[in-house]
Amino acid sequence: MLKEDFKCPKCGKKNRIKIYDTLTNDDVPSIISKEIFTKECRYCHEHINVQYGLKVIGDNYIVIFTPSCSDDVVIDDKKDIMRVCDTFDDFKEKLMILYDGYHDIIIEFIKEFLLHQMDEEMKNGLEEIRYNGDNEDNLIFYLRGKETSIGCGKYFYEELLKKSKIKKIDRCVNIDSNTYHKYFRLR
Repeated sequence: MLKEDFKCPKCGKKNRIKIYDTLTNDDVPSIISKEIFTKECRYCHEHINVQYGLKVIGDNYIVIFTPSCSDDVVIDDKKDIMRVCDTFDDFKEKLMILYDGYHDIIIEFIKEFLLHQMDEEMKNGLEEIRYNGDNEDNLIFYLRGKETSIGCGKYFYEELLKKSKIKKIDRCVNIDSNTYHKYFRLR
């Protein structure tokens, strides 16, 4: 844990806050809810979202949040899955995928597959597709811009996992709809 100063945007006074540089899988729910980034000004008691760089270490993954910097990150820890995210939305989605036990590269393929299955009416106004959890039978994807969700059977994910070849990545990289192709192919 580190201490850092921030200036309250409401009252303008300087606050010293505790920030975390490394968290674990157990902390994922408080990261996703942004609770970990919510700080209270000790002068005016305004609740403020303070985003800062953060590393989350799970059993088989490391995800590093680097606000406004998407360059690859060099780390000493090695895990099966090592990712870097430069926006909170990407960081949140990546943590949700890995916390739920799925592989993010397969999820990116499914998102692209779902997009290609949609008719033009459904695509109209669609800003992006985001993984949004799962239930007993389905992976749930939120359609931002349409403000609705769709499901994709878990069996489809399992079949893709069996029939795909995922290239081993030995560094921390940003995986999204533009980059996953480099590391994925169907057998």
